[in-house]
Amino acid sequence: MRLISNTSHYIGLLSGTLTAMPKAREESMCRHLLPILFVTFSLLSTTEGAHIPTTLALVQYTADRHFGDLKTNVENLSSYVKQAAANGAKLIVFPEGSIEGYQRGKDTWCIPELFATGKKKGLRCHDVRRVGERVPDGPISQVFIRMAKEYGLYLFFSLLEKTDQSRFARTLVVAGPDGYVGKYRKTNLWLNEKLVNAVTGNEPVIIHTPYGRFGLSICYDWENYDFWEYYRKERVDAVVFQTDWLDPSGPQGFKWLALKSQLDIFATDDSDTNGTGLFLRSGKVRRRSGLSDKAEDGVSYYQVRY
Repeated sequence: MRLISNTSHYIGLLSGTLTAMPKAREESMCRHLLPILFVTFSLLSTTEGAHIPTTLALVQYTADRHFGDLKTNVENLSSYVKQAAANGAKLIVFPEGSIEGYQRGKDTWCIPELFATGKKKGLRCHDVRRVGERVPDGPISQVFIRMAKEYGLYLFFSLLEKTDQSRFARTLVVAGPDGYVGKYRKTNLWLNEKLVNAVTGNEPVIIHTPYGRFGLSICYDWENYDFWEYYRKERVDAVVFQTDWLDPSGPQGFKWLALKSQLDIFATDDSDTNGTGLFLRSGKVRRRSGLSDKAEDGVSYYQVRY
């Protein structure tokens, strides 16, 4: 908002000045002023606070309770989108594995023909080909892309992306007011992702929105510090961090990562480990609004301005 106001102010001043000048002086001044204006507008566009302030909604949800039940999980997540939109949120983030369920006890996703490792660990195989889909054309991707367009917001969701007949990827998908925006693939795989013959991502991704510039990351990628260093050097405003953490140690680790990387982190987690929160580069953790300290499903709200 400040960028628009300041830019309009400078253009108005220049317009009034040039109108009052003889043509020769006007042409000479233009030649001298244009480089200055270019630098001025560039500085304005990178000034802190240049983006529109908004409400951030972090969804904490345990899809493992409905492992493999895509219909129920999509319905529950859709209700959270409607609730968050009604509360003015323009940025909504789901946790990792929140559509198909990440893993429930011994139940995990796999490709049956490649399940020898899983059998040794006593796991039960559920064929990933039943839940994986193409991005952005798959049916579940389209549900959330339509919702982002309908409510005029940015939605960060997670699914198992089908890349070809035998390969899948753990993918963070971004939809916005104009439709599909982009995706990020997990680079550091956990055991169950290896069981689906997963494709690894190989590059960091930055999403530009009117509310800020955001890097993307998924769970175990917190160990891929090259990406975090890249995001820091590119001066992103925050990192959207989807996770399904193993234990209650997550929040302390996220706090450490924000401090070490000097990046704000929008973390979403399942409710069993309760790691959802806004972890600031200062080392502080913003209190959750709308979500109690108890382990529960729900939406946590924050006012953010970058």
